[in-house]
Amino acid sequence: MADKALSHSNNINAGTVVEFMQDNVSQIAWVMEEQGGKIRLMLPNRRESSLSSARLLPWCGPHYSGKKSKDEIAQLLLDHKEKRKSLQDSIDVLTLWEMTQSEVSQESVSFFAELMESEPSVDYIVAFAHALLEKKSHFKFQNPNFEVYTKETVDNKLEAEEIAK
Repeated sequence: MADKALSHSNNINAGTVVEFMQDNVSQIAWVMEEQGGKIRLMLPNRRESSLSSARLLPWCGPHYSGKKSKDEIAQLLLDHKEKRKSLQDSIDVLTLWEMTQSEVSQESVSFFAELMESEPSVDYIVAFAHALLEKKSHFKFQNPNFEVYTKETVDNKLEAEEIAK
């Protein structure tokens, strides 16, 4: 059974779905155990990895209780990954930017997700984070928040991208 979204301040423990950045791409993983700031993870390809809890992204969850086999864990991770990608494709980040760029300078991904959905699921929040991460011309991730660029900054970034092409 899955619990609702966890905030990063909650203890990360076995059974929690988390994400971390690797090669500038967010990776989904399952916490197998946490000990002294080190976390042992299982990735969707069933490989195990260890990393510091400080490398985890500030959005995590859901948390699953009960024992799961590696096949069940891998399938849960793939299901969450697919659901998050599907949700991400439906998010209109530019409308969000237009709504917030003169009002907000920096906020959490949960704040932005709640502007668009009154009670967002953990998968929706993570999908929102992915959408914001992809729109580097309009938002900058400064862990644990996203900075909203001003119209002037966005115009300068877009102009620089055009010149580079």
